[in-house]
Amino acid sequence: YPNPFTNSINIDFGDNKSPKSIDIYNIGGTLLRQTPVFDSSSIEIDMSNLEAGIYIARIVGDTYVESKRLIKF
Repeated sequence: YPNPFTNSINIDFGDNKSPKSIDIYNIGGTLLRQTPVFDSSSIEIDMSNLEAGIYIARIVGDTYVESKRLIKF
């Protein structure tokens, strides 16, 4: 959250998930950023250097992978 966003995003993982990393891709599938996650229930990622557009956040845990669409204004 927020989504759409302008400069940064906050991702809340909930109580039952403990991701290892968050990968940000552009809509063409190019990896733009990898952010490791260390024992946290949420994280803020600065995306101010990216242009306006659609991005994919890939949240990777030990036993799951989840993707979320992000929109930057």
